[in-house]
Amino acid sequence: AGAAREATYNLHAVHALSVRFPKVPLKNLRKAFLKHGAFSAVLRELESYDGKELARGRLAHLPVPPCEVPRELVREIAMASKSDVVASELQRRRVDRKQMINKLKRIGGLNTCGCCFDDELTEDQTIYCNAPKGHTFCIACVKNTALTFFGNGLFAQNLYEGAGGGGASSSSSSSAAAARPSPAAKVALSTVLCPHTSGCQGCFSDAALRLALPARDFKRYTSRSAALHAVASGIQG
Repeated sequence: AGAAREATYNLHAVHALSVRFPKVPLKNLRKAFLKHGAFSAVLRELESYDGKELARGRLAHLPVPPCEVPRELVREIAMASKSDVVASELQRRRVDRKQMINKLKRIGGLNTCGCCFDDELTEDQTIYCNAPKGHTFCIACVKNTALTFFGNGLFAQNLYEGAGGGGASSSSSSSAAAARPSPAAKVALSTVLCPHTSGCQGCFSDAALRLALPARDFKRYTSRSAALHAVASGIQG
């Protein structure tokens, strides 16, 4: 299936390029495609052609491939038409950010990450721990710290001792025993401590973690944290 999809992509990509560049000989076009293997990469090379590469027009035209155009190629062709606009907008944003950084640097308005020591953090790129001093960190470092911590504890925690065991029992005593908290079920597993090298005892609030974590991971954190607190307090769902 993978080989068939690749063949279909190649056929339609070469045909699309031949339509877009009617003056490029098919030999040159195929050579460029064999070199790069992707529509967008070949497009950039062919756009740089001039002079002798285009001196001789094409004598033959490729027939339309008798198979459906792959979705990924449709998206690639659509994005290619917007590449100049996207590149221009990205460059404008880079210039604007550089100007803003220089301005904030002159007035001491930038923060430094306590992990990676990036010293050009703006307020919207900064996450604070909840200690009185409020140590500053970049979003990426808080995300990596939290996911590593949860992956080794909260996300891997078996909240109920005996959960998922043998057949179900009708006795209330057996049910109660199965629902008893595991000795390893600790509320601390849901608290991400501040990683500042000073030994700070602060942590990151739910609001801070919401900013740092992908939506799916934050939802997983909140649900697992709530269950852990319920188990630790003896509340049964």
